[in-house]
Amino acid sequence: DLVAEPERADDAKAISGRTNIPVVVYPDGSHQVEPTNTEVEDKLKDLALL
Repeated sequence: DLVAEPERADDAKAISGRTNIPVVVYPDGSHQVEPTNTEVEDKLKDLALL
């Protein structure tokens, strides 16, 4: 959420080249660009966060 954490804009741009699309960064350091709800859910399950 770049509104809540504007200092993360550089991270989003480094990952996706843009700052205006969904970029989800996970605790394991991996990320997804424009993930579907299912992709986020699957990743959270993989990380034992769901």
